[in-house]
Amino acid sequence: MCIMQGKIIKQIEELAKSDITTKDHLYNNGLQLILKYGFLSVYGHPDVQYWCMCNNI
Repeated sequence: MCIMQGKIIKQIEELAKSDITTKDHLYNNGLQLILKYGFLSVYGHPDVQYWCMCNNI
């Protein structure tokens, strides 16, 4: 993994740590997966993709 990718992943995980849950079930699932397992472990999961889309990632 290149340094730039590592920085982006760290930024995504920091964003997730500062994020809050909503009334959107899919959004919350994506957020919880990132927080629990880390972005690289759950990348590609539909709920994580939805969370990223909602956050313009």
